[in-house]
Amino acid sequence: MEFKSNTRVLIFSGIVLLLFAVLIIQLADLTLAQGSTMDASAASRTKATLSVKGARGIIMDKNGIPLAYDEKSYNVEFLKDPTRTAYEDRAFYTDVLMKAIDVIEKNGGKIIDAFNIKRDKKSGAYYFDFKTTQSDVFQKREKRWRADMYAPVEIYPTVESIYNFLRKKYQIPEELSFDEAYKLLSIWQEVQLNAGSMYKPVVIAQNVNISTVAQLETYANELEGIQISEGTVRMYPRQENAAHIIGYMGKIDDTKIKEKTAAGYQPNDSIGISGIEQTMENELTCNTKDRLGQKQVEISRSGKIMRELPGTNTPAKSGNSVMLTIDLKLQQALEGVLATNIAIIREEEEKQYKLEKSEYDELMKELNKKEIEFAQSVTAGSPRFVERMMDSSSGTTPIRSSPSTSKVSSIASMSPFFTR
Repeated sequence: MEFKSNTRVLIFSGIVLLLFAVLIIQLADLTLAQGSTMDASAASRTKATLSVKGARGIIMDKNGIPLAYDEKSYNVEFLKDPTRTAYEDRAFYTDVLMKAIDVIEKNGGKIIDAFNIKRDKKSGAYYFDFKTTQSDVFQKREKRWRADMYAPVEIYPTVESIYNFLRKKYQIPEELSFDEAYKLLSIWQEVQLNAGSMYKPVVIAQNVNISTVAQLETYANELEGIQISEGTVRMYPRQENAAHIIGYMGKIDDTKIKEKTAAGYQPNDSIGISGIEQTMENELTCNTKDRLGQKQVEISRSGKIMRELPGTNTPAKSGNSVMLTIDLKLQQALEGVLATNIAIIREEEEKQYKLEKSEYDELMKELNKKEIEFAQSVTAGSPRFVERMMDSSSGTTPIRSSPSTSKVSSIASMSPFFTR
């Protein structure tokens, strides 16, 4: 019995010694053989300070009912490795973006609509769209855009030549249609315009669903540069109710870009464009320096965030909420009554118009002619002003009532009463 007991002790001791030996060998391999590799990996990482945003303030009616607020969402972002600038690298990233777009759209998401070159569906002609009708502003935006996209007018005089140049530059397959190429060029344009901001990804799709997030995370190894971030989307739960009062959000325009970036905004941030969103921007915003938070992160050479450094997070502050003097229930009742009355009046006027169509049309022609003559006398024949007057007097401009025009005073077509 004693012999068997000693044998078991010896066997157990041998197993323990063997495990310790394996552990020591693995530790030696980790510190000696793989040490240089891990040092190189750590050296390839860099620290960066990133801004952290809070939520935009809530807009409420007098009873505290929310009329506009931020809701958390998931965004898909793209961050290109700044060291990968070769011809084949652009082809690689274009392929990655095509795969990401396919996943996003199959799950009901939409890619950003940012590319400034459009194509007329009927004629097939290419043209610039810089969101302005003012010629001087248009020219400034085109000049800056050409400089940012490396498309000087001396080399690429036409819009179509720029489009073809960009398709070739970013290695967009020839078989892709304009609509498909447009999505890719929207992303590449934002990457190029954002080139001065290191480690700042561009958002390629906003407010995607959890299925999109799951699939993109599953294929993360194949989709280099694609990442998911938490963001916010502005919600207007009451739809058209008091829409003209609340207003809406939009991108920062050229006239305010210097002022806003100096205050802490990023060029691609949204600001209030009209209504309370605009007039109370300074209170509602979460984008100013005094409200932005910060965090330090460790970033790989490819630009991917590896980890957040502990103890470096400065929490962000949300914007202030605004309470209005309007009563939502009363507003809804008034808008309902007004919409009903407008529909009744329009129906009556259309019936009257059909009964005396020729007489009404003749009066309208005469009035339009007088408006154009007046414009010519005021502007001394300024073509641009006359064109605008002709556009505005094409049958949709309200006419002031007078004894001779009382019949046509309400013929002007009615646009939707409230739009966002």
